[in-house]
Amino acid sequence: MTCGDGNVVKETRSDMVRKRVAVLYGGRADEHSISCVSTAGVLGAMDRERFDPVPVGITKDGRWIVGGDDPRGFRLDADALPTVERTARSRDVVLDPSRGGDGFLVRNPDGTVESLGHIDVVFPVLHGPYGEDGTVQGLLEMMSVPYVGCGVLTSAVCMDKHYTKLVLSSAGIPVAPGITVDMRRVDLASGQGATRGIAMPSMPWASTVFWRGSMPRVFGTRFSSSRRGRGRASA
Repeated sequence: MTCGDGNVVKETRSDMVRKRVAVLYGGRADEHSISCVSTAGVLGAMDRERFDPVPVGITKDGRWIVGGDDPRGFRLDADALPTVERTARSRDVVLDPSRGGDGFLVRNPDGTVESLGHIDVVFPVLHGPYGEDGTVQGLLEMMSVPYVGCGVLTSAVCMDKHYTKLVLSSAGIPVAPGITVDMRRVDLASGQGATRGIAMPSMPWASTVFWRGSMPRVFGTRFSSSRRGRGRASA
């Protein structure tokens, strides 16, 4: 860089201001534990000389927290799958969208709220609904906070495989033949109308299925419970 006197000074890495990166992990989707393990890899690979990671966990019921269990220790080969849990040390995260990167706040045990510090960028290491489907992306867009990954429209379209095929087909890109099952119009007891024309069972993209209660089987195909979606399963 050039100083005011015209002399050129070489900027070293130690002189650089580290970017503060909020790493979102966990979430409400069935892939909660996979997100936790992915985050361990992300945090382990992040260059700490350039980035200052701020892990923000999301519990299965949707609470955002900081200060819980260290996600760097999450492993798939542990005795139990890792999950984001509120602990005695954790604090809830409160968002103020009007403040942008300064709108990440934490609630103290006495009820007071303080800043989590400025966030330069958000890295959503989230899988499935409320992570890859454009919802978190839309929230960050409203806050005018940069984030890693696809935008709102791309995330939403690619999450819903029915619309993925429609968009690709309209662009002239060949797609595999398939059907979309509307769960609102299927007799789950008999399977009537669900698999006509399918020669063998297929596995739909589970996260586009909406179902409450036990997971139904339609001609051998298990529809997973994601508690979100539009009542469709694309195969």
